Amino acid sequence: MSGNTRGGRRIPREVHQVREALLREFDGLINVDDITHPDPVERQRAFLSRALAAKAARRLTDCTPEEAAATVIDGEHDFGIDAVAFSAAATEMWLIQAKWSDKGTAGFNTEAANKLVRGLKKLDNRDFDQFNERFQRLADRVQSVLNSHTCKVVLVVAVMGDGRLSTETVDILDEARQDFEGFGRTIEHQVMSSAEFHQAVREDIAPQPISLSATMATGWHHRDTPYKAYYGLVAADELARWYGEKGDALYDRNVRTSLGLTSVNQVLVESLTKDPQNFWYLHNGITVICGSITEHFFAKRAVGEPVRLELTDASVVNGAQTVTSAHRAFEQNPEAVADAYVTVRIISVKDSPEGFDRDITEATNTQNHMERRDFIAIDEVQSRIREDFKLSLDKEYVFRRGELDPPPSAAARSWKPPRPWRVRTPTRPWPCGSRDPANPCGSGAPGARTPGCSADSPARTKSGVPCSSCGGCGRRSTRCGPRSPGVRRPSPTPAAFWCRTSSSSASGRRVSTSPIPHGKRPWARSRTGWRRCWLSSSPWWITSSARTATSPARSRASRVADSW
Repeated sequence: MSGNTRGGRRIPREVHQVREALLREFDGLINVDDITHPDPVERQRAFLSRALAAKAARRLTDCTPEEAAATVIDGEHDFGIDAVAFSAAATEMWLIQAKWSDKGTAGFNTEAANKLVRGLKKLDNRDFDQFNERFQRLADRVQSVLNSHTCKVVLVVAVMGDGRLSTETVDILDEARQDFEGFGRTIEHQVMSSAEFHQAVREDIAPQPISLSATMATGWHHRDTPYKAYYGLVAADELARWYGEKGDALYDRNVRTSLGLTSVNQVLVESLTKDPQNFWYLHNGITVICGSITEHFFAKRAVGEPVRLELTDASVVNGAQTVTSAHRAFEQNPEAVADAYVTVRIISVKDSPEGFDRDITEATNTQNHMERRDFIAIDEVQSRIREDFKLSLDKEYVFRRGELDPPPSAAARSWKPPRPWRVRTPTRPWPCGSRDPANPCGSGAPGARTPGCSADSPARTKSGVPCSSCGGCGRRSTRCGPRSPGVRRPSPTPAAFWCRTSSSSASGRRVSTSPIPHGKRPWARSRTGWRRCWLSSSPWWITSSARTATSPARSRASRVADSW
């Protein structure tokens, strides 16, 4: 799958996401003053290579971005070593060489391997003075590790590619291992590919696991098979403290976060503050899933005795409104909330089948007043879209109800279908046959007439062309002007079929007309049955008494009158 375009080339999506993450994380932290290449693309490629080395150091040592940037020594006289990282708890050192590629095809050949091994030998010979100034800041720590009889050195190959090494390259690294090892010292080599770096940037934006503590008084129950679970009462003020400390992160695996102070949530707050003793009887409990549960008994270790449960990787998957309302009520009246209890069900999903946590979330939220679109929040596709927006565009993808809109610079809201078109029916007809000379056609008044209309044909315009909106039917002709119900719009097309339908008028039976598209059968239904339609550029008007027609083409009108 392709991502962004750079220099006229399509960058793979994973590479683009890693690139954007490195720019956000290490921009301004890594020194690039020595990069003097005139091409800005080449200067950025050099920065990304150093940033990749720093990312590898952070991945290996779990340090901060600032500490990882300080490990970079890439530049002149680095002897094939781009970064040097250290273990905080052991005499272990990582020598990192990084290779960046916008195409995701970076490799590590024999030349690069020989340079890295040469740098290792210089360190082993303590030729520190031959290295650049950046290395000198780390020289003391390097010497401390190398002086240890149990030191461990790892040669790290960090490439924005598939990470496959040729046989010759592996032989060079194995030969270096044989030369260096001995007297308790060990050396290894490790390859970090683009897939591992992409996984690293995904983990950086993933929600951090939450640990909770739940205290259950007497009367709780539990089961161990097939999965560990507890069921009991927890004080509402303890739930309030959960939200006060963790916020909406409590609901990371829920289908929605807090919906705010809705009418239902307002009832919850009032119940907690005004009638806390009866809160348990009037409201449902909450469901929490977690990775593991550890029991700490206060006195006797027995089922039903007071216990404090320590939960790791916990999330409230049902009851978000209850927990949030408990926090609001606690801010108003903490003493009253302390008297209220909530039924809490805690389920450990450790060793459960894949997707079991999502099944719990969906089952506990399948109830009235839940919208089906809420369940999209636990869809893996939506999570991947959120990751894609964050890594590719540095945008926040909002798709759960209750989430606050991000600022405009970071906004990327989920698509909503447009509202359907509504057809508005006219509340009053648009007749065109008024005999009032004071309201000529075009005045905009309903019922306006045209000067020059004949008495027995009030629908005619001055040019002798009728408008099909006349007769009180409530329909406007598409051939009439937009603001004038009696003006016919000039037709850009040649002659069309016009069909006769009868309607009553003061002088007898009047025929109104409507156009028929070309290619249709020239028949139309009137009150007396099916009648023939004729091809003409102007329709006909016929009086019922004389059966005569007024038309620019008299002979054709006569045939129409005869057929009627």
